[in-house]
Amino acid sequence: MKLLKVAVLFPLILSLVASSQVAVYGAFSAAKTSLGIGVETTNWLYGGTGGFYIDHGHLGRFETGLDARIAGLYQPDSGDFIHDKFFGGYAGPRLSVRTRHLGLKPYGEALFGGVRSEGDAENDSKFPNPYAVSFAYQLVAGADVPVLPRIDWRVVEFSFTGIPNRHLGHENGISASIETITTGVVFRF
Repeated sequence: MKLLKVAVLFPLILSLVASSQVAVYGAFSAAKTSLGIGVETTNWLYGGTGGFYIDHGHLGRFETGLDARIAGLYQPDSGDFIHDKFFGGYAGPRLSVRTRHLGLKPYGEALFGGVRSEGDAENDSKFPNPYAVSFAYQLVAGADVPVLPRIDWRVVEFSFTGIPNRHLGHENGISASIETITTGVVFRF
């Protein structure tokens, strides 16, 4: 039975990938966090984002596909700062537009996944110590521009990550959000 599933699914997956634009990317990110109780953290978090996307459907200038990514953000260790950390994994639909100007390719994504957050209670962090794992969603908008035949520069990407109903020692939980700006490189295959 397993061999039959593989025999049916493998050609289907191969045909999707063969006619699609597949790319992997890596990027540097900087972010601010806030809690739903009106508390905005004062320090920036830094880290990286990496993942891949597959653009398969074509509707005129529009391309539809899927994106999957992981992200890690942390607060640098410097003196008495609060040491918050976020690690997330997300996947979801992607829509991009091919333009005629400079090869610019704006895109938008709606991703869903999970996030693990860590706080440092000794330094008055507003996040849980040692950690909490929660459902998260991410809304993404950005633009890539080609710099070499198979390499694009991810000029800018803005993302809003919502973490609803986090349990931080409050009986009903509270929500949190992360606003991130990113730049990086995309390798297309």
